[in-house]
Amino acid sequence: MEDTFSVRAHVEGTADEMTLTNLDGQINHSHITGTVRLRLTERPVLTATVAVDALDFSSSLQALPWSLFLPAPRTVLNRLGDFDASLDLHIGVVETKEMPWHGVTLKARLENGTLDIDEATITEAGGSGMIGTVRLSGLGDTTPFLEHANLVVRSRAPERLAVALPALPIDPAKLAPLAVRLTAQGDPRHLALTAQAEAGGGVATIMGEVDRPLGAAALHAGGGSKPCESGRFRCPAPAGLSSPRCPCRSHRGAGERAW
Repeated sequence: MEDTFSVRAHVEGTADEMTLTNLDGQINHSHITGTVRLRLTERPVLTATVAVDALDFSSSLQALPWSLFLPAPRTVLNRLGDFDASLDLHIGVVETKEMPWHGVTLKARLENGTLDIDEATITEAGGSGMIGTVRLSGLGDTTPFLEHANLVVRSRAPERLAVALPALPIDPAKLAPLAVRLTAQGDPRHLALTAQAEAGGGVATIMGEVDRPLGAAALHAGGGSKPCESGRFRCPAPAGLSSPRCPCRSHRGAGERAW
């Protein structure tokens, strides 16, 4: 089936500011509504409130050449320092090959090179739900800094999540109810990670660090933690490393190289 696209809106504004209201668009079977405002000052500001009833990534949308429209991640991070923005996005359902995602929400703010994702939510997907927050500062600089990324996943049917994961040595159904909490902090050279899982009546915690997460990543995992020098967060102390590297110690340090 050939992809179809249409959009209409009421447009008004001046040379410095433009507003699109009553936005009404259609991409195949997806209906899009909302409001978009663009202020063309010395530092542009984009504000968008968008609602989509459904997106189908299980067929034609997934086959689109997205790489032609989306620049490389590093290019995106550098350009995000050039303007301010806010986004309030709600999607009723996202269809994927594995399962539908219901109640998808993204609320984000970008101001003076700092990106705050205040809410990223999937209300229900195969008996599971997810909520996450992110704060990323220093955008537009040579070394952005991930101040925090938090993700919580809860599942009453982990066997349905397992279809998107490598083979597990245990029956995923025995892990129910499952709760996983992930946190990350650091920069493009080092990320400090913590993962805690509550499953089958037990609790497991893993701490570690990832070298060059945007390149040829290498994971070092271990147990235990200690306060970092700045006191802003706790850093991993992987087994066998007497002086574990701390993201805040390397962040913007002397001789920091552009990535």
